[in-house]
Amino acid sequence: MDPLIYVFVPVFIAIIASRTITERANKHLDQEQKAGLVDLFSEMRTQGVWIIVGLIVVFFANMKFKFIPANIALSVYFFVLVAYMILLGTRSNKILRENNYPREYIKMYLLASSIRLAGILAMVAGLMYFG
Repeated sequence: MDPLIYVFVPVFIAIIASRTITERANKHLDQEQKAGLVDLFSEMRTQGVWIIVGLIVVFFANMKFKFIPANIALSVYFFVLVAYMILLGTRSNKILRENNYPREYIKMYLLASSIRLAGILAMVAGLMYFG
């Protein structure tokens, strides 16, 4: 079996676990709070798309023009991605608290975010070990 399968299995498990926890967390919200999530995070979603697109463009530009070695670029790419995920979790926590969302929902939301982050870190570790 290809060793790279071991890299992606934890990511898929993290995605499924995170999604399951998020679904359970949503049960702690009323309809108004669920609808409010869209408004609260619309600006962050728009910014997030541009940040991810920018990372991808810079990453592929580096692959084409070799500004820095690929292994360093990959390390920087994942470092920035992880830092962005941590920042996103911190900002989301602040926004949810400021808007008086239930404490149980916030705890489950942060748990789901942490599991996603752990999945990405496991993937990076796997790529470094098997790659």
